[in-house]
Amino acid sequence: MIQIRDLTQKDLKQAIALKVLCWPEETRGKTGALNFDQELSFWTDWMSSAAQNQVIRRLLGAFEGNELLGAAFASLAEKSDILSDGIELNGLWVHPCQRGRGLSLMLVTRILDDFASLGMRQIVIYCFHDSPANAYYRHFGCRVIRQEKQTEANLIVDVFQCLIDTLKTSMNNALSAILRAQSD
Repeated sequence: MIQIRDLTQKDLKQAIALKVLCWPEETRGKTGALNFDQELSFWTDWMSSAAQNQVIRRLLGAFEGNELLGAAFASLAEKSDILSDGIELNGLWVHPCQRGRGLSLMLVTRILDDFASLGMRQIVIYCFHDSPANAYYRHFGCRVIRQEKQTEANLIVDVFQCLIDTLKTSMNNALSAILRAQSD
C-alpha cells in the first residue's frame, strides 16, 4: 500500500538520490550529472531553514513500506511569479520503475490539498521545455506564462501557472481512473 508522508532528514537522502537519477531524463541529457553531495547540502538547508525563516515548505515522499518511490517538494511562490496566494512546485520525481501507478498524482494532489487549506489558490511550476514532464503539466491544464533560460547549458524552461482547484480536480479524476484500472 502506498503511503504519502513528510520526508525525514534520512528520507531526504533517498529523495536526492532519486532526483540525481531522474536528472538526465529531465534535461534530456543536455547538462552534466548532478553532484549528490551538493544537492543534498542545498535541499537539507532548504528543508531546515523553513522554520527559522518562517516559510512554509512541504517535502513529501510516496512510500511502499520503507522504500521511497517518489518525492515532491513545494513552497510558497515568489512574488515575481504569483503576487499572492500562490505556491511553487519545486520538484517532482518518481522512480522510473514505479511510473504509471499514479504516484505523481498522489504527491501533487496532497501538496495542493495542504496548501489550499492555507488559502493558496494558484501554483507555478518550472519545467524544462524538452522534458517529458512538460506534456504532463500541459495535459492537466497548466498554461505556460513565460519561458526562461536556465543552467549553464541555457536550457529553455517553461513556467507554468494553474489554479490549484483546477489542477486538483483534473489530477483527482486521472488518479481515480488509474486506481479503478488497477483494481480491475
